[in-house]
Amino acid sequence: MKGMMRVLTLLLLAGGLAAAPRTFQVRPGAAHTKVSFHSEATIESFDGSTRQVKGQVTVDPGNPGEGAAAWFEVDLTTLDTGLSLRNTHMRENHLHTDKHPVTRFEMKSLTGQVPPLKAGTTARLTASGDFALHGVTKPRTVPVDVTWHAEGSGTPARHKGEVLHLLCRFVVALADHQIPRPQFLFMKVAETMEVTVDLWAVAP
Repeated sequence: MKGMMRVLTLLLLAGGLAAAPRTFQVRPGAAHTKVSFHSEATIESFDGSTRQVKGQVTVDPGNPGEGAAAWFEVDLTTLDTGLSLRNTHMRENHLHTDKHPVTRFEMKSLTGQVPPLKAGTTARLTASGDFALHGVTKPRTVPVDVTWHAEGSGTPARHKGEVLHLLCRFVVALADHQIPRPQFLFMKVAETMEVTVDLWAVAP
């Protein structure tokens, strides 16, 4: 009887029919998680990234539009552009990480069409919430590609259990968050940053 119940549970999960919200954790430092940015300035372009991201997602894969919530924090003091001197100037003169060490997005809701998540199939969802950066919080609505895995051992997360893969790309205008644009000889910063958020959240 127990074996039959287990099979039934797995079938429900595979079809995206589970009916209870679950909480997924984004663990800082995980090799499969990364937040990166690209600055496309006239004279110089450069990239930066960090794996120091933490967060939490609460969602029912069978009904993601009902009661979904999430928050994520990125440790800006760990952003690496590949040059130590540029890292120092970016943190001290650009992001002022001594006063604003993290950036945070807190999702309030999923908007628009919110279909049930099917195991292994990517769905494009729209997340609305508050984005805090450099001491300035702004409402943001961003597209998110979400892939739910009922069993994550075969994914990059290597997790024996449920996994969510979240992929999001958006543009941040520095002026919106009162971030100055240093124009050092070795660091020309564009007016906007292209941000990519690639996260794997695992169920405990």
